[in-house]
Amino acid sequence: MLGTISKDDLEKINELFKMIFRISLIIGGLVMMSYYYTIGFFPYDLSIGDGLLFIGVAITFGFIDILITTLFSCVGFKLRGLLLVAKKYIQNSEKKTNQKTTSLL
Repeated sequence: MLGTISKDDLEKINELFKMIFRISLIIGGLVMMSYYYTIGFFPYDLSIGDGLLFIGVAITFGFIDILITTLFSCVGFKLRGLLLVAKKYIQNSEKKTNQKTTSLL
């Protein structure tokens, strides 16, 4: 069922994970900075360890944000089909109701 993974495929997967890492770092940093701005806290006298902790927390926030956005998007795409079916059903029932009232007149 599953074929072997070529070296090119592994490189593409590696590049994808690098891109996700960078995007999650940026999003997480923006989320943390906006939170700090909201509560009025601006850290000062940061050491290297604090900077590494900040990067780790930023990556975590970014990854969780990407994960939640992806999950909600998937649910939305799945529900879209169900909503289209419900919309067609409602439109068909309205047409039948209109036809019945027209025939009564």
